[in-house]
Amino acid sequence: MKKSLSLLASLFASCGGWILQQQRGKNPTDVATSISTMFDHVKSGPRSIVSSAIRLSSANSDDVTSATADATDIFPITVTLDRLIDMDVVIYSLPSQDDGNVPTLRFAAMQEDGVLSPLSAWTTEPAFGESIELLVDEVDRFSLVKSMDDIRLHHLLSEEELSYGSRQCHRGVGNPHGEESELLYYVEQAVIDKFHVHLDIKPDLEILW
Repeated sequence: MKKSLSLLASLFASCGGWILQQQRGKNPTDVATSISTMFDHVKSGPRSIVSSAIRLSSANSDDVTSATADATDIFPITVTLDRLIDMDVVIYSLPSQDDGNVPTLRFAAMQEDGVLSPLSAWTTEPAFGESIELLVDEVDRFSLVKSMDDIRLHHLLSEEELSYGSRQCHRGVGNPHGEESELLYYVEQAVIDKFHVHLDIKPDLEILW
């Protein structure tokens, strides 16, 4: 009898821990309901506990699939502008650019003057490894200023998701000798895929020497 109770306790502890891991970040009420379901099955024996965990696993998979339809469900708005510093890169969206109920996510970078500027790419081909090269198009430099009250910040990229570089700017009236440089942002393709970020591709941003 003691061995049976010990086995049940072990199975429940393992499955309960698994549930907590799978439902991390969800509503506490939903987590409590899942654990309560496991309690209901304890009296039916180990087989019932395991089958209950399998059903919960299937339900969680369905939740993830359906959640991808609404980016704000997966990536809540937890970043605030006052916490950003120069060179920070965020994933943002604007209500005016939503596709129905689904936000269109884009990259933006905080500039040294405190302005958040959208990032563009000149190609989707990796710059090196699996990273995409992004930069600020001067045309878009201040395009978000009038929308700052509406902007939604979904994610602040970490050091593991982002790296930096620089390149010489085009020679022209304001840069006759090519001394000026511009900052480049290298974002891992995995981040773009994970968040389903829309890239604004502008081939004319490529510099050919």
